[in-house]
Amino acid sequence: MIVPALLVALAAAALPPPAAAASSGDAIAVPPPTPVVREVRYRLSAAVRPLLIFWIRAENIGGARVLWRSGNDGRRGYEMLLGSDPRRAPRKINRWGWEREDMGPEGALLAGVMRKTDEDSLAEARTNVAQEGQGGYIFKSIRSRLAGGEVHATNTLFRVTKDYGYHDLAEVLSLVDSNAIGPPRVREGRVAGDTQPGFLFAVSTLIDQAVAAATSSPRQLLSSRALAFTFNAYLYDVRLRSTEWLDSARFASRSYRNLVRIEFEHYNREKKTRERFTLDCGTEGDIRGVPVHVQYQPKWWIRIEGVVDDGEVFP
Repeated sequence: MIVPALLVALAAAALPPPAAAASSGDAIAVPPPTPVVREVRYRLSAAVRPLLIFWIRAENIGGARVLWRSGNDGRRGYEMLLGSDPRRAPRKINRWGWEREDMGPEGALLAGVMRKTDEDSLAEARTNVAQEGQGGYIFKSIRSRLAGGEVHATNTLFRVTKDYGYHDLAEVLSLVDSNAIGPPRVREGRVAGDTQPGFLFAVSTLIDQAVAAATSSPRQLLSSRALAFTFNAYLYDVRLRSTEWLDSARFASRSYRNLVRIEFEHYNREKKTRERFTLDCGTEGDIRGVPVHVQYQPKWWIRIEGVVDDGEVFP
C-alpha cells in the first residue's frame, strides 16, 4: 500500500553521496472536495543501518501533510501527502506519494499516486537511486470504491519524462490517462461490513479510541485492539498493540504535555508480513487526536521519523 511502501523507499534518502484489462478512462478521479477542518505539517528525517552497529542519519529530507475533512452532509475523509524533497535530500532523491480517503452516504472512495519503487532492501535502494531517470519516471495510481460490502480497485502505471516532486501533485494527477503504460489492472472483492475503507480511516479510529480511553476517569490504556481495512481490494489489519501515558515530551524544538504514545502493528494478509510504528498523540485542545511525533521502522535497516513543523511548504 502507498504509505508503508513509500516510507521504505524514503530510507534511500539517508544514504550519503557515493565516494486484468480495463478502460483507461477508469484512472484517478476524486469527488468534489469536502471542507478541510484540520491541517498538520511534518518535517521528515530518515536513518539507515548498513551494519548492525551504527545508524546513518539524514535530517530534514522532506515533509508530510495530513488533512482532516468533514462536511455538513455527513461526508468525511483524510488526505496525506509525503515524500523526500530532492532540494534537501542526499543524492537529490525524489520519493513521494499521495493518498486520499473519502466516505459518504453512498460509500467510500480511495485515490492515490506514488513514484513506483520496489525497494525491499538497502542494496535495492542504492541501485534504484543510481539508475534514476533511465527511460523516464514511472508512477503508479490507484482508485478504489467500497460500497455495499463490495470493493472495486483500478491500478494504472504511467510514465513521464520529468522528475516530478510532491509540489507537482496536481500536474501529476492530470497525466495519468495520457501517459498510461498499457490498460489498467482491475481487482474486485467482497469485504465484511465493518471493514475500514483505508489505512488512514483505520488508524484515525484507533487513535480516537485510545485518546478517549486515556482521558477518561479512571484512565484506561488500551491494548490488543485491531481493525481490518481494504487497499487495492486486498485486506489488511492495523492493530493497536499498547498505549502509554506521557506527562511531557519534547520533539525537535517543541514541548508537549499530556500525550498518549500508541504502538501500532500493520499486517499484510497477502504477504503475511508485519510492520510496526509509533504515534505520540495529543489529548487536549487543538492537538487532541493529532500525532505530533511519528516513528516507523518497518525493517531492521531503516527508520523514518516525523515531527510537527508548520514551516513545511506544500501545494
